[in-house]
Amino acid sequence: MKIIFCVCCIAGMLNNVYADEEAEKAMQDITRDLAGDPDDPALLKSYAEIATWNGRYNEAIASYRKLLQQQPDNDAIVLALARVESWQGELDAAALHFDSYITRNPNDKEALLGYAYNESWRGDFAYALELLENYRIAGGDENEYEQARARFLTGGGFSNQALTVADEILRTDPYNYHAHFSRVLALKEAGRLQESLEGLDSLESIPGDARSKSELQRIIRTPLRSHLRADASWSTDSDGIDIGTVAVEGRYTVNPEFYIRAGTRAGYLDSDIGSGLDTIRGDDRVSNYSAWIGGSFAATEYLWLHGRIGQHDSNVTDSTGIFRAEAEFRPFDQLYLNAAVDRDFHMVSPRALSLDITRTNEQLRATWRPNLDYTVEVQAGYAEFSDDNERWNLALAPRRSVLRRENYNLDLGVSGRWFGFNDDLANGYYDPATYQQYLVTAFYYLKLSDEDGISVIIAPGFHKDESMDSYEFSGNFFAEGTFGLYRDWMLNMRAGLVKNIGVNNTSYNRLEAGISITRRF
Repeated sequence: MKIIFCVCCIAGMLNNVYADEEAEKAMQDITRDLAGDPDDPALLKSYAEIATWNGRYNEAIASYRKLLQQQPDNDAIVLALARVESWQGELDAAALHFDSYITRNPNDKEALLGYAYNESWRGDFAYALELLENYRIAGGDENEYEQARARFLTGGGFSNQALTVADEILRTDPYNYHAHFSRVLALKEAGRLQESLEGLDSLESIPGDARSKSELQRIIRTPLRSHLRADASWSTDSDGIDIGTVAVEGRYTVNPEFYIRAGTRAGYLDSDIGSGLDTIRGDDRVSNYSAWIGGSFAATEYLWLHGRIGQHDSNVTDSTGIFRAEAEFRPFDQLYLNAAVDRDFHMVSPRALSLDITRTNEQLRATWRPNLDYTVEVQAGYAEFSDDNERWNLALAPRRSVLRRENYNLDLGVSGRWFGFNDDLANGYYDPATYQQYLVTAFYYLKLSDEDGISVIIAPGFHKDESMDSYEFSGNFFAEGTFGLYRDWMLNMRAGLVKNIGVNNTSYNRLEAGISITRRF
């Protein structure tokens, strides 16, 4: 068997050499011919086809576009151009040409499949699945259909459905590379990390594209590595409060489903003396420092548990114990649940901290995705404060995927937020009896590369509390850049503006900024 394998490999290598030599000679010949008559349609078409054969997609695209100017109604040229643009990564241009062709040729199954993959690469998995269904109806190959469906469901975050499809393919075709690839990625997205790594190891022995295997290795393994993260943040607001913190956090990967974490943080809170937000002794600044240790582990296929305990101290208070316990549960693709309880100082002003006010907060968050286009987030919580105050809160935020393009995404939605306190205690924090806020939300993501991008949130709207006669302008505006998502070093930078209501029931503005650097090992 080894001898046969080696002979086959040598034969394949020789064939590739001969093919490369033949392709290069053909490219030289057609380049010479086209130089003599640069507008000849037959030569332009041959040049584009041979350039595609040689992998010189930019030159093929240029030739097809010139030919399309001469023959704007030639559907064969439109489709050929769409395919090469897609392979080159010019996904928006490819989508326009695919759409033009499909409008006139709605039952061309190969074009439908190519268009579906193009839309998946743009991130529009809902439309990709719609095109894929049309491919099936037009008589497309059932195996191709199922392979693509598994890939699109995985990309769209419906990992359990993707696993069902991939497992069905592998039941009859156990060495199907595409199904294995989708299955490994779906396991990762579902949080079944150990199984994902096991599938990744199995994939290495299955014939397939070496580059895609390498990329998958990076996507799966990089986030699982141990790391150190340094973070700095700062904010200033119209109440005259400045807050700054620096923190260092580390994670040690015991195995893909068990992590040990530890961290420390130091910072300050500063306010104007005599503002009512300074300390009870009349100091303008408070320093604080904390340390904690914790861990995360997968309790079941669908349940992750996180916890940490530590101590928090300052130069104006006694130390207090801090903790956080959190559970993440995803029973099926459409529903994600997160329940958390945490205890810490209520660090919003020097006054609140100098009064030793601690807060124990219980929070439940649910994310419901009825399909690939819509997302609805709901939050509900209750908090108890050591000064005998209590707070309830509720938030609702539906949004819809609107645009998925080669270099950017856009989601639009609305949000409502409500909360209230039992008492108005003037203890250095905003505690209205009833607060309500309604915003229009726009989520924009600029894709700089597969590993680098900038997120922007623009959310203008209105709000009021019981002290106001009418609604007034409110809003949140935030930008965040992440660079090196799957590299050894990852950089995150963020900045934001919040327009709200201040401690004294007046118009409130807060500027905030932060930066973090992560080193993976």
